[in-house]
Amino acid sequence: SDLLEHLKDHYSKGGALLNLGVSTAKYSQRIAGMEGFARPLFGMVPLTAGGGDAGLWETYRRGIINGTNPEHSEYWGIVKSESQLMVEMTTIGIALSMVPEKVWDPLNCEEKENLTNWLLQINDCKLSLNNWLFFHVMVNVGLKKVGTKYNQDIIDASLDKIEDSYLSGGWYSDGATDQRDYYIAFAMHFYGLIYSVLMGNEDPKRALKYKERAKAFAKDFIYWFSKEGSSLPFGRSLTYRFAMGAFWGALAFANVEVFSWGIMKGILLRHLRWWMKQPIFTPDGILSIGFGYPNLKMAESYNSTGSPYWAMKAFFPLALSDNHPFWQAEEKELPELEDMSVQPHPYMILCREKDRNHVFALTGGQFAAWEPSFMAAKYEKFAYSTVFGFSVPAGEYGLEQGAFDSSLALCEGDNLYRTRRRCEEIKVEKNFVYSRWNPWSDVEVETWIIPALPWHIRVHKIVSCRNLTAAEGGYAINCDPGDKISNFEKLICTETSAVAEYPWALSGIVNLMGDRKPRNIGAAPNTNVLHPRTRIPTLVGDIIKGETWISCAVLGQPKSDDNNYSWDNCPKIELEKNRIKIDRKSVV
Repeated sequence: SDLLEHLKDHYSKGGALLNLGVSTAKYSQRIAGMEGFARPLFGMVPLTAGGGDAGLWETYRRGIINGTNPEHSEYWGIVKSESQLMVEMTTIGIALSMVPEKVWDPLNCEEKENLTNWLLQINDCKLSLNNWLFFHVMVNVGLKKVGTKYNQDIIDASLDKIEDSYLSGGWYSDGATDQRDYYIAFAMHFYGLIYSVLMGNEDPKRALKYKERAKAFAKDFIYWFSKEGSSLPFGRSLTYRFAMGAFWGALAFANVEVFSWGIMKGILLRHLRWWMKQPIFTPDGILSIGFGYPNLKMAESYNSTGSPYWAMKAFFPLALSDNHPFWQAEEKELPELEDMSVQPHPYMILCREKDRNHVFALTGGQFAAWEPSFMAAKYEKFAYSTVFGFSVPAGEYGLEQGAFDSSLALCEGDNLYRTRRRCEEIKVEKNFVYSRWNPWSDVEVETWIIPALPWHIRVHKIVSCRNLTAAEGGYAINCDPGDKISNFEKLICTETSAVAEYPWALSGIVNLMGDRKPRNIGAAPNTNVLHPRTRIPTLVGDIIKGETWISCAVLGQPKSDDNNYSWDNCPKIELEKNRIKIDRKSVV
């Protein structure tokens, strides 16, 4: 309710639009205003269904009446294929299903007809063949629940088409793509679990299937969360922030106890508490665009000022009664988890340092063919971390602007670098992740990323018809002490290594193979998703035409209770008859 309280002064006169700033998206300000209006419903609906008071329903009824009235100045408009309006219709469909007494029953006959007709437009529109198919479902289910016109054939056809995206082991792709990011959790599974509750009696077979898939997915997804509640920064739409944890709330809403209620409650509540400690709000209490802090670099082309309120999806357990076992359970820590979780579907090996509250993923890369902003940075880096985040470029020139953490960046001596952005081949094995990629048509790179906890090893075989410069970055580390610490920075470059150490963490990279010089790069500000100012330990060297092998060891660790780091325990590597050995153990 505190999040909603800060919105009250920002609704339009007719209540149908919520505009929270002047930055814009690829759609009009009118549509952005409707998006801002709709997304808080993800929190208001479950709060009300569980007996709480959102305090905004009078405004929302007025907004729905005016927004769906073609004669009103705040009419939301005609809905066309691929329109953002279809995304936002979903919350109204869910509201019709769960709290009709707030959004349907008080309307007169004409107002109900206007609302029905406005929502029915979605059935004549083309939807992207990904998580958007659930928008057809949620809207028509809502109309069905209140006894007005709807289209069952559209529901069934959309649910059948969603099956094309199912892989196995609880994993979907987000349509016909290699993209397997948080949309699998906070869209594909989220809506499937809601459907299983709303339509469990009418469609028990599908409802059971969605619950069973969610159980399987949860056993992988739990590895994406640290013990203190943070989750792995990865992929697009990071400005939705604590929507990352919405899957756990949807499990509770659907009464799916894949782990104990206390464990699931702990995951979600720690996640929310972690986010509430981050500087993610504007001075007047509005969720900003950004991730760990306000940062428009994190805005996708489809993100307006109201977009961050997709985060409200995390509040679905509020629909449960106070005596539900989710609320009655004592909050518990994570269960005992393995140090590594090999997850072939997202092309990752998830690693965790239990005593340091650190989760990192070693990745083979994913490719979003429609190219969201900074696609290569969001999907194709070698490692992603709950402590160090990842970085996006500030510009196109040089290592400082490029902010090439967890990457191998190549250029032809012109300071215009290319990184891994689309792999020709990916393998995920028990002991390594492999990828083959071509930064130019006549340059092939084969990369092996090998966990050696708390380190990881990278080996690259480069076959090039060009003379190149290569820069390989370790983790980007927060280098901003605020105004409280002096003499806090320890930067060391030796002949073989670069390390940046601070009172809160250490990041370093060690050259194991090849002729490269260590540097500590001061990345351009606001490039990292978690920290506004960072340094990136980096190795820089030349790649001559022909075949070249290079390798490095990378370490990133937050401070531990004993304030010791593993920097002196760097693993050793050998290449022997096409075998890669680490500390004399063959791993590839």
